[in-house]
Amino acid sequence: MTTVSAQTYTRLMSENAHEIPIDELAAHASEIEEQVSRGDTIIHLTRNGHAVAHIIPDEDAWFWTPEWQAKERQADEEIRAGAGTGRFHSMEELFADLDAARAEAADEV
Repeated sequence: MTTVSAQTYTRLMSENAHEIPIDELAAHASEIEEQVSRGDTIIHLTRNGHAVAHIIPDEDAWFWTPEWQAKERQADEEIRAGAGTGRFHSMEELFADLDAARAEAADEV
């Protein structure tokens, strides 16, 4: 199996994400079974370069729900638009900003 290098199927890929053409599924069955049973691999089954199925660990399933992916796209759009609070030079700055945002939200209620 080869590691997916293009960001074709997911925005976030790692060394534990593999693309397998569906025609080669039988040849890789034991390897897939082993990796899936360990729960540490994302497998993308493809046909003619297009994803037809994804095998993901149970504990990562929440990330791939349509609702969460919509939030990921929204966050990406906001970052591209320059929204957000910027960078912090220390954890204290980050926590101070979070505390201020929490206080502001509480005032709005």
